[in-house]
Amino acid sequence: MGHRLSRIATRTGDDGSTGLGDGTRTRKDAARVRAMGDVDELNSSIGLLLTEELPAAVAADLTDIQHDLFDLGAELATPNDPEKPLDPAMRLVILPSQVARLEKEIDENRPQVGVAAETAAGAGTAAVWQSQTTMPPTVWRWPKWIWACVTALSRPS
Repeated sequence: MGHRLSRIATRTGDDGSTGLGDGTRTRKDAARVRAMGDVDELNSSIGLLLTEELPAAVAADLTDIQHDLFDLGAELATPNDPEKPLDPAMRLVILPSQVARLEKEIDENRPQVGVAAETAAGAGTAAVWQSQTTMPPTVWRWPKWIWACVTALSRPS
């Protein structure tokens, strides 16, 4: 069970640090924290999109993606410190099967993306508009921060 937040404004970050999933602290401007924020922003955009009327298959795909993004956010928030190994039950890992499913969903929905882009200029639905305006900046931004995390964490200390 994770830590329950009983108080949100703790002032523990007044020194420019933020807490991670294992209780350690890191700088608020660290690549890891930027990646966590971008993944959370993308997840929020998908949540907003899911409030619109969508085809059932698209809503199901987006719900699956949201669950994967929650896993990814948890993974980013939990450092991998060999000197402080986590209980394996507490470790979430993005699995190759999740990546394969996402790639399959992208391929299956690719023909619809062109139609959505054509209708976004005014003839589309609110869902089309939201998907074209709120998600693309985040989708293009967050992989950069995740890669920065991977690079930084793989360097010898």
